[in-house]
Amino acid sequence: MGYFQHHPDGIIVIDALKIPLAFWLTQEAAYTLPEGYRGRIYEQGIRHVLYTANTAFPQPMPYAEGDTYIANSATYAAAYQQYLAAQEPVPTAEEIAAAARQSETRNQFAQLTAGLSGLSTQDRSYAILARIMAFKDGATTQTILAITNRATAVAYVQSKAEWTNLTAAAKAWEGDLLETLAGIVQVMLLVLE
Repeated sequence: MGYFQHHPDGIIVIDALKIPLAFWLTQEAAYTLPEGYRGRIYEQGIRHVLYTANTAFPQPMPYAEGDTYIANSATYAAAYQQYLAAQEPVPTAEEIAAAARQSETRNQFAQLTAGLSGLSTQDRSYAILARIMAFKDGATTQTILAITNRATAVAYVQSKAEWTNLTAAAKAWEGDLLETLAGIVQVMLLVLE
């Protein structure tokens, strides 16, 4: 026995198929509920009722249109799947924000790596590390792009006020730290290549 329901929440149920009323009306444009009713339930051979918020009203059986709807459920299911497949997903606010962050990151990475592709991995590592520092310092694009290898990277770091105020021992320690950080960048570059 087949089942047809027009649910008050705007859902049409035909056996296991559930589709929005708006889509249903694209398939069965003549379908309506009589005025004053919120829904309909038709179970072949068992019952046919129209209902309001408080009362169910028995209707004549069989319900010929309901039998037709039940018989055509596979057609409705295929049409609804085709309709869903044709819909373009609407991105959420989080997806839009994530895409913007990714785009900004790609732009920043492109700026940080511009002109470095022909260098050795070590020179690129130092240059990228120093360019990141310069970018964070708010340096101009010209200053950032002038850092093109290990020597210019070290020169940039050593020109910073923080470097010039260090003791010799601290400079050695910071030099080791710079070497370590450049090594990390180098490993990241090797992984990404």
